[in-house]
Amino acid sequence: MAAVTAADRAPASRELVSVFPGENRCSLVQRADAAMYRAKSGGRNRVMAAA
Repeated sequence: MAAVTAADRAPASRELVSVFPGENRCSLVQRADAAMYRAKSGGRNRVMAAA
């Protein structure tokens, strides 16, 4: 098995979103989008939960 080098790694920012009862798609996407931007603005390799 080949060793993993820094060139093989890619930074990632992710969001985590839970659907609230009665929530519509538009609201869900807006919360997910906001979480993604918070993750990206926080630096590399972040995971943010949508509130």
